[in-house]
Amino acid sequence: MDDQIDVKTQQENKSTTRKLLRDVLVFQCKLAMDGLRDLILSPVSIILALYGTITNPSNPAIYFQSLLKFGRKSDDFINLFNHNTASDKTATPTSDDYVEQIETLVTERMKKHENTFNTKDYGNTKTPSDTNNPN
Repeated sequence: MDDQIDVKTQQENKSTTRKLLRDVLVFQCKLAMDGLRDLILSPVSIILALYGTITNPSNPAIYFQSLLKFGRKSDDFINLFNHNTASDKTATPTSDDYVEQIETLVTERMKKHENTFNTKDYGNTKTPSDTNNPN
């Protein structure tokens, strides 16, 4: 009976460890997206502020404000700290939606591959020459 409990505990630990590894990998990808976005937006913000000052002196912040709006939308998409939960779902997808799609696709392919691997007949060791020679 203790063996059954130990096996169940080991399976739960494996599941917890896999979830942790998955969450860390997703977080690292989100960090990379966030960092790349910040790297791009930093010089673009300066350019847009200068451009707005030169081309629209009556409202110099118009382009910069558009950039901030884009930044908020990209924050919602990246969802770095999971502030958009399942109850907050809107029509706009987040990176988590794409991660779920990729995860489903990979899982289905792994299951298909595993089923193919398990159904092969490895017990049959006859070669084509064996079928021609009855002895």
